[in-house]
Amino acid sequence: MVENGVPIHNLPPVDPAGAGAAGGAKGAPEGGAKFSDVFKASLDRVNEMQVELDDQIEKLATGETEDVGRVVVTAQKANVAFEMLMQVRNRLVEAYQEIMRMRT
Repeated sequence: MVENGVPIHNLPPVDPAGAGAAGGAKGAPEGGAKFSDVFKASLDRVNEMQVELDDQIEKLATGETEDVGRVVVTAQKANVAFEMLMQVRNRLVEAYQEIMRMRT
């Protein structure tokens, strides 16, 4: 995946605690990105991919384009991105539920 022209694997590291050791609640440590910001950017990118797919399907249906291969590739990319995002969400929910179980 690419975010703002930068491959997602080249994004700055994420601090799992949400702040640096000395950073407190002030935000991301120097050189790092907040997990919530990275997740929101990924969510936005997946949404853009879905909108692009819808646009290409519409063009294919109306005859504006005949490049079925491009539409199929775009559909696969959007599907993989969505599935990845859902897996991240599922892991977050599982982690939250595990934390809640530990408290009781």
